[in-house]
Amino acid sequence: AFRIGQGQVDSSLALYLVPLIFFSVGAVACGYLLWNQRLAGRRRHGFVAVAVLVGVAAVLALVWQPESFSTYSMVIVGILALGMGMQNAMVLYHLVPDVATNVMTLTLVRLLSNWSIVGGTNARWHFRTGALLIFFASAAAGAFLVRFGPATGLLTAFVVYLVALPFLVLAKSPADPAPDSPAPVA
Repeated sequence: AFRIGQGQVDSSLALYLVPLIFFSVGAVACGYLLWNQRLAGRRRHGFVAVAVLVGVAAVLALVWQPESFSTYSMVIVGILALGMGMQNAMVLYHLVPDVATNVMTLTLVRLLSNWSIVGGTNARWHFRTGALLIFFASAAAGAFLVRFGPATGLLTAFVVYLVALPFLVLAKSPADPAPDSPAPVA
């Protein structure tokens, strides 16, 4: 938006459009999975799809060794953006509290605006603080791993996601409908 507003429409616009388009496609595809009554028993399968997409991106990064802003890197970014659109839809649908996967600042705002010194209740402060620490540690680890190439960070993310996958797929959430009931309305 800044580049367009400044009259700088050029080929670099793809660097922004590719992830936005693929993120949007992922959110729509996952929305179909989540809201389609025929797929009611498969509402957590989106987490498996995200794991597959991260794994595919990691393998492609390992094989291709892409340079920044290359076609190969844009394909990998597109695959990851597709997965992140799905991941965000899954987290939103399943009401995962205090982990704003797309905007860390929302978690920080929830923590700070609910402090007892401003009249809040400090509810869930330990989850919010933990989430922020995990965000920080993950960003630091990711920045360190990038030194060894894009595949290293993606393979690490894939392994971490595989560890979390059973919890994501088998967990119950407030959004999980009782058997034979319609899906929740957001």
